[in-house]
Amino acid sequence: MNWAWKSRIPSALQSAPAQSPRRIWVGGLIPLAPYMMLPLIAEVFMYSVVFRGLALLVFGGIKGHSTGINRFKSAVQALLVGDLAAVGAYMLAHAFG
Repeated sequence: MNWAWKSRIPSALQSAPAQSPRRIWVGGLIPLAPYMMLPLIAEVFMYSVVFRGLALLVFGGIKGHSTGINRFKSAVQALLVGDLAAVGAYMLAHAFG
């Protein structure tokens, strides 16, 4: 059994506080950027959807590169999971709103 992950725990605990704020700011600002730049809401929503998809693809590719798995597969997986989460959130908001 490979216990190599135990040697990475201190480095993961040290890097998490540095990585999390960047992902929150960049991952949150990319989809919201169109709302800050364009005045028409109907137009902005489509741009936001596209930017969100691009952000998920980029972060999925980075995750794949970091973990040593196929970057394309990881990017598509992140996009699909993000899309499923978005559809679920929309359905819940529609059901209760």
